[in-house]
Amino acid sequence: MDKAKALIIVNSVLFAAACVQAASGLALIWADVRILYSIHRYNGIIFSVMIVIHLALNWRWVKSFVLPIRR
Repeated sequence: MDKAKALIIVNSVLFAAACVQAASGLALIWADVRILYSIHRYNGIIFSVMIVIHLALNWRWVKSFVLPIRR
């Protein structure tokens, strides 16, 4: 799989995980349901892993624009 296709998949999962994380966090404010804690916790792990993969796939961009080499 090439980088472009991988980024489409990773970005889609990352967006979905961000939405689930926000929705489950807001739902926890209104309802103290045990399943919401599990969803929020395990989705947080998925979200964190997707962020790491996203950064790894975009590391060249991060190095050139976010972490400029100072001479």
